[in-house]
This record gives sequence, C-alpha cells and structure tokens, in this order.
Amino acid sequence: MTSTSFGSYVNDFLDGSYTVYNFEEEHSSPILIAPQIAGFQKVGPLYFNETRNNPVLMINLTTEGKGQITLGEEEITLVPGDLVVCSNYYYHRLKAIKNEKWEFY
Repeated sequence: MTSTSFGSYVNDFLDGSYTVYNFEEEHSSPILIAPQIAGFQKVGPLYFNETRNNPVLMINLTTEGKGQITLGEEEITLVPGDLVVCSNYYYHRLKAIKNEKWEFY
C-alpha cells in the first residue's frame, strides 16, 4: 500500500486502463473545471483508494461490474450507471469487491 499526505492507495490497474495527468496551474482562458487526473480504470482485486483533506473533486462513473465506496460511516455498492461526485476534503474510500469485476471513469 502506498501512502501520501492525502491518504493511502493501491492502484492494481489491469491492462486496458489509462490515466491522463494535467497539473498545469494557469490557463489562458476561463475554465469552469480543469481535471488534474482523468482516466478509465479496470481494477484488480487489490484496488484501494482512501483520501481526505485533498483540495479537489472526485467524479466516478461505474461502467461495468461492482465496486464499493465508503463515505464517512456509510458503505455503498456502486453498479453500472452510478455516478459519484464527492469533495475529497471529506473522508472516502473506494475499493474493489472480492470476486467482482469493476470498471470506471
């Protein structure tokens, strides 16, 4: 497991996953939202991402399979079509469910 000042994670991304990083601070035109990280993830059974006090939004759209998000004390199973928009200031954890495939943007 890897730790940062914002939390802990195990990527466990499978073939077919991709991630695009954009950490540019300044833009020449007004932009409502400038994503810092975007991608499509097929995750393996070890996938885990826990964060809090991170000054960005997380947007997660499950496209196939099932995964789990914990928001505070509540655990929610995510299924295809579920869209989560969450402030990373608040504690949350994303994790794979044993024996379940999970793909998301």
